[in-house]
Order: sequence, then C-alpha cells, then structure tokens
Amino acid sequence: MKILKELKLYTKQQLYNEYHIDECDLILLEQKRIIKYTERNEIQFIFVGMLLINNIPMFVIPKYVVNDDEDQQLIIIKSIIRLMNSFSEREKLDSDEIEYLSLEKESLEENIIPIMCYLLDDYLDNGIYMNEIEATEINGDGDINWEKTIEEIDPVVINKQWLYSDFITYRNVLNENNYITKLHGTVINDCLKFFDDKQLNMIFDYSYISNVDNSFEEFDDYNNVCNEIDKEITIQFNDRKRRILQAMKLYIEKKCGTGEVSLSLYGTRNFKWIWEVVCGYVFENEFIKQGKNSKYSIYKIESPKWLIYNRYDFQCGYNNDIENKKNRLTPDILKVYKLKEKKVLLILDAKYYFVRVDSNGNIIGNPGIDDITKQYLYHTALKKYISANNIDKVINAFLFPGEKETYVQGKVSLGFMEQFSDTNINLIKLNVVQIINLYCNMKRYNISSFIDMIDNWNNESNKMIYKDIVRNEDQKLEVVIK
Repeated sequence: MKILKELKLYTKQQLYNEYHIDECDLILLEQKRIIKYTERNEIQFIFVGMLLINNIPMFVIPKYVVNDDEDQQLIIIKSIIRLMNSFSEREKLDSDEIEYLSLEKESLEENIIPIMCYLLDDYLDNGIYMNEIEATEINGDGDINWEKTIEEIDPVVINKQWLYSDFITYRNVLNENNYITKLHGTVINDCLKFFDDKQLNMIFDYSYISNVDNSFEEFDDYNNVCNEIDKEITIQFNDRKRRILQAMKLYIEKKCGTGEVSLSLYGTRNFKWIWEVVCGYVFENEFIKQGKNSKYSIYKIESPKWLIYNRYDFQCGYNNDIENKKNRLTPDILKVYKLKEKKVLLILDAKYYFVRVDSNGNIIGNPGIDDITKQYLYHTALKKYISANNIDKVINAFLFPGEKETYVQGKVSLGFMEQFSDTNINLIKLNVVQIINLYCNMKRYNISSFIDMIDNWNNESNKMIYKDIVRNEDQKLEVVIK
C-alpha cells in the first residue's frame, strides 16, 4: 500500500517514479478534483481516502498525520475507512462530498471498490442471494393443497363422510440451482480474490470470508449475464434483493466492460465537513432546531435590522424597517453542561486545520482573523441567553484534529475583541482515532474531563513553552502554543 499525504507538495516526476502515476492519470485525477496544481506547477492531493489507480492501491492520509510509523499509519487508515462506512450510513450525503455507495448509478459507475464492499457486507449480513420455490409434501406444516390431496390421497368413508388421514401440504424450498444464486456466489468469490490480490485486506479485512461453493467457475457471456439480471429485477419486489441485483450488474459491467479499473475512489474531498459533523455529534451539539422553535430564538441570537429610508424611491414612498434573518451569527457547536452545580456553556468550533510553529518561529496552518473574531462574537451574541439561563462559566475553543492523546495546544487572543468577550479561545488537539471510535460506536465525549483539562491548562500558565507575537491587519494577535 503506497501512502500519499493530503496537501503535501509533489512533482510530476516524483509521482511517476515513486507511485507510477503518469500524465494520463494526472489528467483524470484533476478532472475528478482529487488533485490541484500550485503556481509552481507542483501537485497537491485535495482528497482523503483510498485511490485505486491502474489497479495499484494508494491511500491519501489526512494533512495532520506526521507519524511515519507504518503501524500507526495503518491504525489511522483503518479508522478513516471505518468512519467512511459509518458516516455514509448515518448522514445525508452529496455525491461530491463522499465517493461512496449510495445505490445510485451515477455515483457508482466509476467506483468499483464501494460496490465490492457493499456486496461483501450484505453477504455477511444476509448470506447468498436465494429465491424460494413452492413445493409440496405429505403432512407438512404448511397450508393444505386440497386439489392435490383429493386427486392423490384415498379417503376413508365413515357414515357417508369422507375423511382424510393424510394431506398434501405446501412448503417453500430454497432454489439453490437458480442462475442468479450461482452468479451471486461467483461475484462474491471474485470480490474476495480482488481484495486478496491487491493486499487490501489489511484495511478492509474480508480475509476471513470463505469462498462460496455454489458458484460458476467463471463469468458467463457479458450480455447473457446482464439479460438474466434484468429479467430477475422485473420479477423481484424485495427492496434488498433489487439493490443487490443492481450492484451486481454494475460490478459486472465495470469488470467485463473495461477489464482494468483506471481509477476508483473510496474517500472524501471534504474531510473538513466530516470533521465538523463528527465533532458536533460526539460533543452533543445543542444548537439545533427543537420542534417549532428556531435554534436562533432558543439561544436568543439576534438578526440584523435594516431601516431603509425610501423618500427618493419612486416605487415605495415609505420607510422600510426590515429584519434580515438570513444573515445571523451561526455557532458551530453549543453545549450546556452542569459540572459541580455550575452551568458551563461550551462554544466550540471544529476546525480542520493543522496548526504548528515552523523553524522560523512563525505560526502556520492557523485559522484566519475572521474565524477568531467570529468566535469572540459568538460569545457576545449569546450574552442574553447566558444571563437568562444563569450560565456560570463559558469555554470558547477551536477543535483541531491530531494524532496524539487529546491535549490543550494553546490559546489565541485578540486584544480589541476582549471588550466584547473576556474569554480567550483555547486551541484543543483532539485524538482523531478516539473521536472516530466514539462516533462509530454512537457514544459521546466525556465533557466533564474535557472541561477539567481546559481549566487545568488555563490555571497552569507556567507550563507554556513560549509565546509568539504576530501581526494581522494591524491588530495584535497573541497566539500561545504549548
């Protein structure tokens, strides 16, 4: 498995020499918005997940990963694959946001890996595709087939009454010789062979699945296979079976139509959005609509009010007093938590940034001035809610992804904004594998320990290693990195 890194700079020669990615591959990757070119004609991957380029598997790891240890990278890769599976099932997806099986042909036609994963996962859950055929037996548990019973069973006549000591009854039998059943087994075996040949089981782990005995030795004529599937779809009304038939047909079309897969994707172009959604879930985001109540009205966040003086407007001769509800401050995550009889309001913003200090002592990869000012203004906009609900303390923080155990990386403050909010913004590095495990297991973060961690850090300022002062738009911006 070859490893690439999101946003790392690569040259064409480097990609060709180390990854066997040629000019044609680069054109296709650019068309699919997997890469972008810099002004210096260097190449960056703007995608996180697995790529299969000319049947060579590669994985683009997220930009925050700095550990080169292969075992640690494998843990991260597995956790991201697990996240993709869980996320695609739980969230409403856009085909541009995640290249994953949505059972729509448009998102599947060039993406064979999700098709195989879907088929194998369904096989694990439901077994081989099987139809039942109706048969009969003597004295079974099914309904009586009176027509056959009268024709084939001799009755006993007692007092002019016909009595039957035996009955012919209906029973349903699985048709193991059905063409589609054997075709399904052939597809499953072919998928297993693919994962084994490409050494993808170190990530997807389908190696424990045994081959299906009831299958064809090789695929039938392409047109015949597609015709058989189409005929089965027309008579099949079970939703799950129809989805399997469609996935099988797409798989066979891709396999038999081109032979070699030039490019397949299993990941996302927008890990930033996924990070925001996942953090919102594990921190129990309460900034959501509740019944008929707007989330803005619940938290008393005001809208801009416009007074338009229309004296010289011939279309309207009176003044307009308008409240524009479309342009309101919108916090990312809000959570009220009761800790030791005190109510704590968490104002959190999940940021997919890799904040660090370079060799020259400069802060790089940090949120911009607009992100910082908005975070201060969120606190200001919530002051009516804070007063009305007797909030004792406010914690304001950015949530960044990281590899290490969760810790407070530092804080950021902006002098002139302190007139609006006296709470500086903490910088929290969350362990991504832990966050993914919580999300996939539908569990929540321990907010009590989260608050204690921040409080301890803020109270122990003597543990700061250094301070770096930078200037941004003529305003003093203090960034403290631990």
